[in-house]
Amino acid sequence: MWKLIIQKFEKIFANWKHKHISFGRRVTLINSFLYSLPLFYLSFFKISKEVCSKLVGIQIRFLWRHGSENNKISWAKWEDVCKSMDLGGLGVTNIEVVNDVLLGRWRWNLFHRSDGAWKDVLMSMYEGWHGLLREES
Repeated sequence: MWKLIIQKFEKIFANWKHKHISFGRRVTLINSFLYSLPLFYLSFFKISKEVCSKLVGIQIRFLWRHGSENNKISWAKWEDVCKSMDLGGLGVTNIEVVNDVLLGRWRWNLFHRSDGAWKDVLMSMYEGWHGLLREES
């Protein structure tokens, strides 16, 4: 499932010509593309460390103009790049944090909002799974 996202990330970032894009525009493109494509997946599925590191690697190569070369220098730690501008970072969105926040939103809604058919469906699925687990043991 995540292979499609990785391929789209690689394809989109490979199509941009670095010599024509300023550093600030590269940061903006990284953030805007992060929100346009995988947001659906990030809001429903927990991203693995392996997939996250591949996506971050693509972002790092695009930001620092590495292209296909891996011997270039990254001028700041990725954790610092992901900090807000107020804290001295570039404001690049951290994929892992976005994933945790979106999944946490569903959890919060489950426990704090009693309305909605989605909750009834989810609860009936859980009760069904819970009954199956009891029968197996």
